[in-house]
Amino acid sequence: MIVEALLKIDTPAIKQLIAVMHDDPEIRGCVEYDLYGVRDARATNSLIIMLHDPEKDVRIFAASALRKIGDARAFEPLIAALNDTSMAVRFYAMDALGKIGNVRAVEPLIALLCDPDPNVRREAIEVLGRIGDTRAVRPLIAALRDPDAKVRRKAAYALGEIGDPSAVEPLIAALRDPDAGVRIAAANVLGDIRDVRALPELERLSLEDKGSVGDWWSENVADIARKAIASIRESTELLIATLCNPDEDIREHMANAIEQVKDVSPVEPLIDALRNPDENVRKRTAEVLGKIGDAHAIELLIAALSDPNASIRWSAAGVLGNIGDPRALPELERLARGDPNESVATVAREAIAQIRARMAQTNQT
Repeated sequence: MIVEALLKIDTPAIKQLIAVMHDDPEIRGCVEYDLYGVRDARATNSLIIMLHDPEKDVRIFAASALRKIGDARAFEPLIAALNDTSMAVRFYAMDALGKIGNVRAVEPLIALLCDPDPNVRREAIEVLGRIGDTRAVRPLIAALRDPDAKVRRKAAYALGEIGDPSAVEPLIAALRDPDAGVRIAAANVLGDIRDVRALPELERLSLEDKGSVGDWWSENVADIARKAIASIRESTELLIATLCNPDEDIREHMANAIEQVKDVSPVEPLIDALRNPDENVRKRTAEVLGKIGDAHAIELLIAALSDPNASIRWSAAGVLGNIGDPRALPELERLARGDPNESVATVAREAIAQIRARMAQTNQT
């Protein structure tokens, strides 16, 4: 292979090759293709040395070659190359680090989200999404407010790749971004995440948004929003159907899975499952909501204390007592004083006692 042979000779030979590549596109194409096959340790070592060459074109060549090779031995020199004065070197170094996939690259890549060149910021975001480390979530959420619309689009997709629940609300806010491409990116990601909290804003987009991106292949914001809505509804309907399944083992498996991931996205459809005629389903659903323990779940359980169905009030009161959150006290006291169903009033009183006991323990410590 031409490139591998040259790399084993010396840097001046590469400099001659670079000069020819500038003048002849056919040779440039052959060299770029040839680089994919370079695996020899001496080749990687030569390229690492070239990352420090005073000539910018040599450094660009070396970073581009290392990007195609993806050799983990180049990790530290590539980290150093993130500070190169050449945007192209920084760009190729980031891509190479993404290919290597080492999480030690996360912090240096986060630092590049402040790079003055939007192309560098976009590439840093794309690589952070590929690596998938949750340390990048907060900086990527901040990047949703970047002045460059394409950076904001990349940030939305990268947050989708990482999949951290804390990104859901910022992505919902991005559905109001002035750039149609950002709104499309956010809608696509929210459709993949399938969090029901996105439904109101997605429904607004599906009815009102006239934005689109692309020329020969156009994407319409409203169409993407409708697809996301369908995806979320399909997911929640499946969740409810599973919790209502007559097979107890299937219901138990789904409930345990939700508890383990502590995912807040199914919370609202679980409230619908509280209305299932099967008492065991209602009871198991309330327990799942309690074990999720999210603030949103607690608010919905408090709201369920006003449900016209006594079984739902009974289940919600019992779970709120186990959770021990004092925010439930006013509604529980209302039930304890005057619920028409004595079983509900009793469990409300027991829940109040549990919450007050927990509060007393907390005050003592």
